[in-house]
Amino acid sequence: MCSTFLLQEGADVLLKDRKGNSCLHHACISGKRDIVKVVVEKVPGMIDNSNFRGLTSTMLCAETGQEEILKFLVSYGADLSVKTFGGQTCLHVACASGHLSTVQYLLSCETIDISERTILNTTPIMMAAEKGHSDVYHLLVLRGADVFLTDDEGKDCLMYACQRGNMSIVRHLLSLKPININERDHNNMTPVTIAAKAGHSDVYHLLVSDGADVSLTDDVGSDCLMYACEGGNMSIVRHLLSLKPININERDHDNMTPAMIAVEAGHSDVYHLLVSV
Repeated sequence: MCSTFLLQEGADVLLKDRKGNSCLHHACISGKRDIVKVVVEKVPGMIDNSNFRGLTSTMLCAETGQEEILKFLVSYGADLSVKTFGGQTCLHVACASGHLSTVQYLLSCETIDISERTILNTTPIMMAAEKGHSDVYHLLVLRGADVFLTDDEGKDCLMYACQRGNMSIVRHLLSLKPININERDHNNMTPVTIAAKAGHSDVYHLLVSDGADVSLTDDVGSDCLMYACEGGNMSIVRHLLSLKPININERDHDNMTPAMIAVEAGHSDVYHLLVSV
């Protein structure tokens, strides 16, 4: 191959592009194992270098699903304990990207900590729940990941799952004991207000059927109806309007009403429903 020939003829492999990616990084992203091998053999010290995002060659393999190259790099001495500027490890990246077999491989490595935390105290399983990768989530649970931990914002796996709207993950979490369905984050948001804001009606109705309290307000005085109006899901708004007592003209700390919020978010169907009640 032309690129391999250039490297063998002395092309400078240490040069990086404007994103901080070197030849090795690009080879990992594109799955060019032959180039990876040439570069690593030429300059072994490059193997753990990071780009401007803080991602190393192994992390880029985890992000793009290049498992075979990842294994090769590890066999050549790549350090899986290296972290990004935000404290993410290779496992965090793989879980966020949703590459199941890559996650399985990383969990088989002795140096991997399944509950490793980032600077913001986010764990790999939180990232899987946040991105809605249910197969990765369930694998991590099977391997003993702690789903009850919270990050620096007070968010746990249930909140992240409700934000993404993955029913499989939400159902599993609700089946666990003890699980607090009305747990609050540091802004006093609950799982059901998070689901309403994101417009996930199936998750919202599941939470309500399991006893979620839709009357709670957060630090800015917003309740479930206000967030539902922001999210624009008619099924959620209709359900909330059917409840008694419900104050359709409730105001948050900025004196915004549900109708105002619907207008600001551009949900005309929700607005017309509110004014017709």
